[in-house]
Amino acid sequence: MFEDLKNLCSQCDDSSSYKTASGTRFVRHLHGEGPLAFLHCLYPPLAKDEVVRCEEVLGRALPHDIQRWLEWANGATLFDKTIYLYGYVGQVTRSTRLEEQAPISIIDANEIFSVREPELWKLGWITVGSISGWGTQLTLGAHSSGRCAVVCDQKNFAEYDDFEIILAGIIGRVSPCFTCEGVQDKSYVVLEAALESLLVVPH
Repeated sequence: MFEDLKNLCSQCDDSSSYKTASGTRFVRHLHGEGPLAFLHCLYPPLAKDEVVRCEEVLGRALPHDIQRWLEWANGATLFDKTIYLYGYVGQVTRSTRLEEQAPISIIDANEIFSVREPELWKLGWITVGSISGWGTQLTLGAHSSGRCAVVCDQKNFAEYDDFEIILAGIIGRVSPCFTCEGVQDKSYVVLEAALESLLVVPH
């Protein structure tokens, strides 16, 4: 699945794309939308010792699939920031320089999550990403068992068997809403429907 994601991003590679010295890939600048407006961004992978450090700071072991993901890409933003996948960040910066960009911090996100959702935290859940449309805001959770969930609220969620399955499902629903120029339907009706459909697990 991860290589499929890389290939999907590469389909929109052009002369406006940019790769930093550290290996961060910014794919397809969306002209007129600002210096950080790229269709996709994939951050370079963590080394195994960095994953261990992430777990130490987080205060718990990461699910195996999330470890594998971070060793493939330390976070991402996909489809014009519709999908955020969190990563381990040593120091947060507000710089607009491409070389200094970093993923949303999985540590900071889970500090907030553990306070807002203490029962879910105690049950072994962490937050590993978010998905946003025009009015829809979903979170992506991962359980210590390996299960994952798309969550709207505690009563409106859908569980999937593992991270690769849930990532494939998210990309499969969101990608048809976009071309290399950005979202197709500027009213966001189609994208909103795609995001709502994530709360229904296919059988």
